[in-house]
Amino acid sequence: MVMNEPSEKLDIGTVHPALFAASVDGRTARKNSNKDAVVEAALKLFEAGNKNPKMEDIAAVAGVSVRSAYRYFSNVEEITEAAAVENLAKYGALFEVENLGVGTLDERIRNLITSRMRLFDEAHAMIAAVVIHRYEDNFIGNMLAWRLQHMYLQNLEMFSAELSRLPALESQQVAAALDGILSFDNAESMRRRLGFTSGAVADAMIYAFHCLLDPA
Repeated sequence: MVMNEPSEKLDIGTVHPALFAASVDGRTARKNSNKDAVVEAALKLFEAGNKNPKMEDIAAVAGVSVRSAYRYFSNVEEITEAAAVENLAKYGALFEVENLGVGTLDERIRNLITSRMRLFDEAHAMIAAVVIHRYEDNFIGNMLAWRLQHMYLQNLEMFSAELSRLPALESQQVAAALDGILSFDNAESMRRRLGFTSGAVADAMIYAFHCLLDPA
């Protein structure tokens, strides 16, 4: 009797539906797990100081082949975008400031600057990676622009009482100056160029805010 070669194709009709579904779910879970590992690898590289990793670097840290990494993402830019979205979900709450406009001027200044420095410290790697890709990736650039505008509006709400007392042009100029002082780029400059600690950065910002909002 001639034995036929076994078919490589799975005959669903011979497999219990529950077992087939479990097999499919298992493959999907492995695929999602590997895809998540690629994104996590990019995050780890960002945190280690590599803000512009190559696909080979990401694949090595993820424990997958470069070919596998390319199955999930077309290029490094897509991985960077996915990592940025993942990080924003993780650190999103740090962008919010409680009690906007509540308290004395000094209390409001310290509240805002403390909140921002906490964001800059805890999400430092994510922000640095996003900032470096903001001009070469439209998605990341737009996402960052939205966040920066949100933070600027928080500044306006926090100090609306002081800004509203100024002439329109001066109010705009002071608001712009506050925004520049309380920026990640400015905080990084003081840290790297001047050697300031996070506490010293916060103290310098507090002093500058008082000079602008309460010059008398």
